[in-house]
Amino acid sequence: MNPLDNIYTNSETIDNLVEQLVKAIVEQKLVIFIGAGVSIAQGYPNWNNYVQKLINFWNSKILSDNPGIRMTTYEALEAINKSHLSNKRKIDLLNVVIKEIYGEEYNEVRLEFEKNFFGEVQPYSLENEILRWLIDLTPAIYITTNYDFEIEKHLLRFKSSEVVSTINNLTEFFRRQTDLRGNDILHIHGTYKGNSKYFVASSTDYSKTYLREDGYNYKGFKKLKKVIRDMNPVILFIGASMEEDEVLSLLPMTDKDNVRRFALMKADKLASPQSMEEYRRLYSTFFKTNYGTELIWYGDSFEDLPLFVKELVNRVKARLQENKSTYEWNALNSKQTPSEEYSELFKAFLQANPNVIDDHFEKAIGNADILERVMSEAFKDEVINQAVEQLNFRRLISEKFTDFNEEIKEKVVNLFLEGKLNKYLGEKLIYNLYKKIPSEKQAAIAEVISSALYIIVTDFAKEARLMGKWLVAWLKADEPMLYISDDEKISDVKIYLTKSELSMLKQDATDINHFKSYWPLKDILEDDKWKLVYKLIENKCIYVDETPLLEVLPEELLDIEIIKRILIYYDNCYQNLSISAKERICEKINWEKSYSGSELNEFIEHNRRFLEKKGIIFKDEYIDAISMSDMGIISEKSYIDGEYIINSSVEEIYQRLNSLEDKHLPTDDSLTDRTVEATWKFILEKLTEHDVTSNKLRELLLVKGKDLDVKYLELFKSISIDEEIGSELQIVAKKCYLAKRSKFRFTNGDKEFFSYFIDNKGTDDLDVIDNLLTTNLTQSDEKKEKERLDSFELLNSDKGRFAHCLINLAIGAEKYRERVRQIAIGFVDSRIRDFILGALYQPHEELSYISYNTFLGYCYTHRAVNEEVANLFTGVVSLLLKTEEIVPEIYGCYSVLLLNYLVPSEYANEINWSNKYWNNLFRNIIIQDLDYKYIDDWGELITQNVQTILGTFLTCIHEEEASEKRLTKYWSYFKNPDFKYDRINLSRIRYSLERNLTARKRRIVFEILVKIVKENKVKSWNVEYDLEDVVAKLSSSEKKELAKALWASELLTPERREVFIKKKLE
Repeated sequence: MNPLDNIYTNSETIDNLVEQLVKAIVEQKLVIFIGAGVSIAQGYPNWNNYVQKLINFWNSKILSDNPGIRMTTYEALEAINKSHLSNKRKIDLLNVVIKEIYGEEYNEVRLEFEKNFFGEVQPYSLENEILRWLIDLTPAIYITTNYDFEIEKHLLRFKSSEVVSTINNLTEFFRRQTDLRGNDILHIHGTYKGNSKYFVASSTDYSKTYLREDGYNYKGFKKLKKVIRDMNPVILFIGASMEEDEVLSLLPMTDKDNVRRFALMKADKLASPQSMEEYRRLYSTFFKTNYGTELIWYGDSFEDLPLFVKELVNRVKARLQENKSTYEWNALNSKQTPSEEYSELFKAFLQANPNVIDDHFEKAIGNADILERVMSEAFKDEVINQAVEQLNFRRLISEKFTDFNEEIKEKVVNLFLEGKLNKYLGEKLIYNLYKKIPSEKQAAIAEVISSALYIIVTDFAKEARLMGKWLVAWLKADEPMLYISDDEKISDVKIYLTKSELSMLKQDATDINHFKSYWPLKDILEDDKWKLVYKLIENKCIYVDETPLLEVLPEELLDIEIIKRILIYYDNCYQNLSISAKERICEKINWEKSYSGSELNEFIEHNRRFLEKKGIIFKDEYIDAISMSDMGIISEKSYIDGEYIINSSVEEIYQRLNSLEDKHLPTDDSLTDRTVEATWKFILEKLTEHDVTSNKLRELLLVKGKDLDVKYLELFKSISIDEEIGSELQIVAKKCYLAKRSKFRFTNGDKEFFSYFIDNKGTDDLDVIDNLLTTNLTQSDEKKEKERLDSFELLNSDKGRFAHCLINLAIGAEKYRERVRQIAIGFVDSRIRDFILGALYQPHEELSYISYNTFLGYCYTHRAVNEEVANLFTGVVSLLLKTEEIVPEIYGCYSVLLLNYLVPSEYANEINWSNKYWNNLFRNIIIQDLDYKYIDDWGELITQNVQTILGTFLTCIHEEEASEKRLTKYWSYFKNPDFKYDRINLSRIRYSLERNLTARKRRIVFEILVKIVKENKVKSWNVEYDLEDVVAKLSSSEKKELAKALWASELLTPERREVFIKKKLE
């Protein structure tokens, strides 16, 4: 049977309790009053047993501390314990004894029993079932008369220590700057961690707290009464006897028809069922009438309470689905959760939000109850790879390694052996873990982690034998990616090479001696790999069997050409190698090769006498096998320069320019083209000057220009359109250009040339116009990849550039319009034909060809759209609604056609909403004061279908032209729960809040923030960091509103969410 459906409480009462708890949680006005009954369920003593244990403790302690004390004192304490005095009075008398014996130390020793009993002795059950379920009623304020810290311990199993706050007594509460907040635990009778003066146990303590205005705790008591009165919270009493009038005096009178206080009570069986039913009625009436408290009878056995609380909490949780992730988080961290359910939760969180599992690992570090279960789950094959990625998993295995059983320890070692920890070797905690592993297993691990080349800059660099394996891997690596700055300290590093490792190097010496060994040494030492090797040698970090490298110089290392050269360079710098070391190096040098490295020259200079004495025959000079200049890049230059022009005749310059072959020039075509470009640009620049070179070049062009090669076409074009050069030379250049250009092409230069004359010289230059109109591209029928012209093709194809100039000519001179039309009709490429005809369209003119390209041409030259135009292009526009791409060139006319002539409901199911055009159209609807027939219908339809539109709307808010009325109207569409939208970047919200917006616009921005937070639609690399930036721009009332939205979201993990709310929003 459901515990809530017991015979003692009707369903209406339970429903009301659930309703009140739900409201209280939403409003963050729930107070849970925990009495001694909750702690008793976990094994703590009841009030009578507590007093008995307390007196026994002091009897024993007093005898121990004072061996010579009179037996009458001991017997008196025994008498007090057995007396019929109230427990409070017994403690009064005990305190008199303690004061008499300990004097001034009384306040220091008074709570010795409590420190021991509640601080060190563990209850028989570490997890309290009642508290476990109450934690789900979050966020709640806890008030308790209990001396223990079980509420705190349970809260900390599920929450961060940053949000859980203990208030040790009422005086501490009085002195506190803030009132009560969620996850506060107020111990109204004190704890052993507080000042003993404010501990409430005896009759005198109660009097000073509740009755005497000069009492220690009275001010705190008054403050608490005021806080409860002002907050008017829902209060749920659990485990409280409701017999302490002092505690009940906290409750202000309330309307008995609007009860906000509830107490869970046990239904005793003291008489017949009928009598007890009347007893409960009288009891309930008394509390409801005098204290505004509804009594809820949970059952007739104390064992019924945990089950009743669990079902009550589940009923509340069912009403608060927005907090689902919090409940699942609590279940994840509770040992009461069945194993199968725990496993499912673990895997679900790991996939959906690994940060939650990272928090879970952190909880396991401090919670021995769940440690074994966590480790068992984490090491499952389908989980372990993701688990290792979590920082707190790595913390967990590092800090708790010695607590693990042998099976788990072996699995941790395997993480090293399988290379799963190689990415994290830079973390000190991984090194600490390595040091905890037995030495016989460290050797195997060293073989694996030595391949992680960056360990030289980690704590693993302290492991000399491990670093020997690393050095072998480092030397064998092709291009190790590791930057070591010049000031990086490596002098403390020690590297021990063994014979077997040297043998490995000898086997790979040929591979290590790759082509780089022929470089100049200074360039080799700029390479990160060899730069580090030199630093290690320079700092004497390398040892061979614990003997410094420079004392032995093993053959295996000298066989590596670069190391040999580095050692020579080292001796050049420090000149401190021993004679035997130099001898070994010299034996490995090929003195007959002149390209053995330029560093040998200095080595010979420093060691000449030594070399001659050894009978070594060396050359006068040694060089590097490869000079870096050999790998240089040839750059293009002009054929001619100023000096050449001055020293050469016009004919010689002409011959030089016209030469198609020149031994001084590279033969690569691309470089030749760039050299020609550099040449004509040089000539053009010189022509603007007035000196000898300029005059000679002018003479060259006037006399020989017509004979210059066609490769200088760009020069003639540039001169033709450059007003600074002078008309005489411009005329010659124009003629040359027209004569040399191909009429079967239309280059960028052609477009620039003809556009210049059409735009600046009118249409009077018949030579230019005739040349343009006789260009023959109409028969060109190149392969068409797309039926629709696009911007790229119009700008970058011959036909597109040609069409541009034809259209400009026809628009600029009416007399050429018909001829251009005829040229257009003659195009084999129908796309160009339709484009030109559309561009030249005039009212009432018949269009034989109507296509997308016709509409594109129309948009190219027109801005106005009337009913005639709408009738022409409605078919085209309706087809465009289905396309994925709407090009910006048609936005203007296309938008007018949509907003004024197309009924959106007729096309709603055919539209492709993925095009960014819709954002542009929506922006215009918001920003511009447009008055079109269907503008509102299109605006609403866009908000329903374009998922990126909320971001566009947010941008529009910044615009001064965007009216508050239009913004408010469209914001109402976005509020629809069915509205689907993409994530919004928090930086955009912050930017909006920083703007000088009107109050209404700012409010809309804030409401967008609340919406995206509540619905988990935030885009951010670091949500918490970006959210903090946004919160800094909010008012206190906005922060409270945002806190409610954040409670309902899953942007942050349940634990981090509470921390953020408490620290940043309360």
